[in-house]
Amino acid sequence: SWFGPVDGFTSILASDALAILAAEGPSRLQDLAGRLLGVLGDGWRTSQGAPLDVGRIRSELYRLELVLVALDLIQTADDTWTAGPSARWLLPRATALAHLWPAW
Repeated sequence: SWFGPVDGFTSILASDALAILAAEGPSRLQDLAGRLLGVLGDGWRTSQGAPLDVGRIRSELYRLELVLVALDLIQTADDTWTAGPSARWLLPRATALAHLWPAW
């Protein structure tokens, strides 16, 4: 419930980030933000109406980092994120995407 509605930006961002980490392995935060920009598409805008960019996504991920670590969803070291023990089951969207993406 901390991530808000399942179709809200925070929930989708966290779930998609976890799915990428679970499917592809550890990632530096800058690279993860770039990958997420491609996954999220251009439908999201900032509160000022600007399209998302890698810097904004990276900032949002930094904002979520402590919660993701506390929930065992990620582990961090040297600006690299790794899927944590709870990454494949706590958020249903992340679990579903992690199972789909390795087939790509």
